[in-house]
Amino acid sequence: MKTLLKIFAILLVAISLVACSSMFDRSSVNVKKLIWLERDGIFDPEVPNSEVHALLNEGLYHRDPKIVACSISAIFWYVRISDTLEVIRKPRPIDRKLAEIPGIYDLFIELWDEGWTESGGIVPDSEPSADTFWDRVMNKTDCIVSDGDPVWVSLLHPLVYMFPRDEKVHEILWKQMPQMNPDGLIRELREGQFDTPKGQQHRIDILTNPETEEVTATLAAKSLGVFRTDDGLEALVSVLQTDTHGYVPTKMTIVDSIMRYEEDGVPHIALMRQTLDSVPTDDAADRKLKEELQERLVWFEEDYADEVSEPSN
Repeated sequence: MKTLLKIFAILLVAISLVACSSMFDRSSVNVKKLIWLERDGIFDPEVPNSEVHALLNEGLYHRDPKIVACSISAIFWYVRISDTLEVIRKPRPIDRKLAEIPGIYDLFIELWDEGWTESGGIVPDSEPSADTFWDRVMNKTDCIVSDGDPVWVSLLHPLVYMFPRDEKVHEILWKQMPQMNPDGLIRELREGQFDTPKGQQHRIDILTNPETEEVTATLAAKSLGVFRTDDGLEALVSVLQTDTHGYVPTKMTIVDSIMRYEEDGVPHIALMRQTLDSVPTDDAADRKLKEELQERLVWFEEDYADEVSEPSN
């Protein structure tokens, strides 16, 4: 089901998130309006943030749990689409500045704490069946997240997106994500800009594990270039030296990340050059990236010419 959600999100992205041109009705909130907001309105640049906020503000504090769930669902779906766009290197949708909705942080934290306590610290399966999901999406019969689902589970992604570096959100992330999607934890740590020893060790563990899949290994390599430590650099170099992963994108991402360590990456120039020279690039995008990295490596070596030392391999 997780794969199904990702595929559909990418399909939405592929059609450029074309929104219907429904007029925004300022009258009272209802499920139909929230479904429109979730699928179309929140992505439509012609709908101003003030109107999105007004609808969500009314919905989030509504007496009807169905309305509350649909309001959360609109935010959840917006964040998932935004994350997918970032992963496939496409522009994110218009910034709705959702964190500015009055009281949304306290509300989401309260709802999450309540759900976590009532579940006994066990994360339930929050995904509908494939048939239910497609019915909601294609026929707009319901919001993606409905009041029949454990809505509190869907709060994590929006919290990470809206409140990066927040300590409480970091705590929630480590409680929920290892149960729900251990590999996805690395993406959430990066999205939330969490630069902690615990998070860094997780990135290193993921990258150096030969069983890690390509997408996750590549994201780990990319993250170690953003959150830079001596141990992180050591892991990047070690993975290239031992050929832990044969994935072309992962290897090229490691080279990119090592260069981000600036002068600390200088001793590994020969290793980076050897990696780029030997990596197979059958795909046009990979060939382009390889050429860009080779050009950057030339400039990198020139910039730090006085510091070049013995190769690391």
